[in-house]
Amino acid sequence: MGWNFRKSVKIMPGIKLNFGKKTTSISIGGKHGGVTVNSKGDIAARSSIPGTGISHTRKLATTQSSKSHSQQKMYVQMAENDLRIIRESSTIADETSDPGVFFSRMNILLERYGHLASIEQYLPLSGTKPSEALQKLQDGFSDNTNEFIKKYFADVDMKAKSLKTATGKRNRITKAYEALMEYKGKLDASNIALADYLRDKYLQECG
Repeated sequence: MGWNFRKSVKIMPGIKLNFGKKTTSISIGGKHGGVTVNSKGDIAARSSIPGTGISHTRKLATTQSSKSHSQQKMYVQMAENDLRIIRESSTIADETSDPGVFFSRMNILLERYGHLASIEQYLPLSGTKPSEALQKLQDGFSDNTNEFIKKYFADVDMKAKSLKTATGKRNRITKAYEALMEYKGKLDASNIALADYLRDKYLQECG
């Protein structure tokens, strides 16, 4: 917006070709005003003072604003996809008793929250920011894993009790422990200590 001097050439009645310092534009309208479209794709409403060569313009749209709107729309769509995956993965991680599924979904949650955090500055947000949710998930990873381990061994124990022999029960619990330890790289000291404790506890109950 603002006042500026412009050199104009009339192409035909009501249409002028304007030469500015950085752009060329076409004005459509009469002496007292009209619409101008420049070589950058900007659109402006123009009003002028007859006989002075001085005009005032008010921008109606710009390529930059269109680009910004398009970019924000893209980021919002990306965020919606992330949130959909987060909802699905959270539900699966809460319900599964399979170590492979649990850790896979936890990795997806960390990845999706990480992506949301990387684009949060482009999103119309309110409440908890993705970066804060990511930090909370990272800080609570060990506790969430402990809750899974408790549920995992409770499920294994229930299945082991359906077996007829003590040997079969012990084998079921031992194999379950070994399956969990395949993901030892994702376990911290408290997770391993809990797994060891529950394994020993349920083995003793087998007799």
